[in-house]
Amino acid sequence: MVDIVVPLGAGSYWNNNELRFSLRSVEKHLSNVGKVWIIGDLPDWLQNVIHIPLHDSAGRPPDYNMMKKLARACQEVELSEDFLYMNDDHYLLSDFDANTFPNYYHGTIQEYLKHRGLDGYGKRCNNTLKALNGNPTFYYDIHYPIRLNKDLYRKNVVEAVDWVKPHGFIIKSLYANKLQLESMPEQDYKINTIPPPEAKVFSSYPHMKDVVKMYLNQRFPEQSKYERVGL
Repeated sequence: MVDIVVPLGAGSYWNNNELRFSLRSVEKHLSNVGKVWIIGDLPDWLQNVIHIPLHDSAGRPPDYNMMKKLARACQEVELSEDFLYMNDDHYLLSDFDANTFPNYYHGTIQEYLKHRGLDGYGKRCNNTLKALNGNPTFYYDIHYPIRLNKDLYRKNVVEAVDWVKPHGFIIKSLYANKLQLESMPEQDYKINTIPPPEAKVFSSYPHMKDVVKMYLNQRFPEQSKYERVGL
């Protein structure tokens, strides 16, 4: 059984319903799931999860705060050695096994930077590119869950780079490239519309359009075991 870790901040524009439907998709499409850990905030409708409160560091980039929350989860003896890192806006549309969840990437960091440019996130990508230093440079920070190992995460992400460095780094690409994980290319579906039929996973935008909210309600209408009845 593989646990799930979800770092959760306070920035939801939809009263944390993103997480609600993400967990419904987990219950429907993911097998061999152990415990669900929520690191950060805790919506009042959640149940049957393990919660560790942890505030974001003001003025730090989102990736830093995600790194810190994942590192905090890794301190827990009860957390499975390998766990699935998910964000609250990851929605599974195909069946997966948590024990064998694939490692997905889309192109390289260099290719991503060509159209992204050096904004704050682009600078994090560029820092990561430099830190990889001879390792592969695939872009893993697409909107899919990824399996992490507690010890390997600490060694290859938390302790491997200077997180005080301005702008920081991107977590998944740092981890997966350093370990040269077996992986496969996949399209990234970060969209604000109904996902196409071929999408295995998709992710929404913070200001979600009504058509996406309606789609999620229709696709996942039943409450999951993680929701308190009536909330």
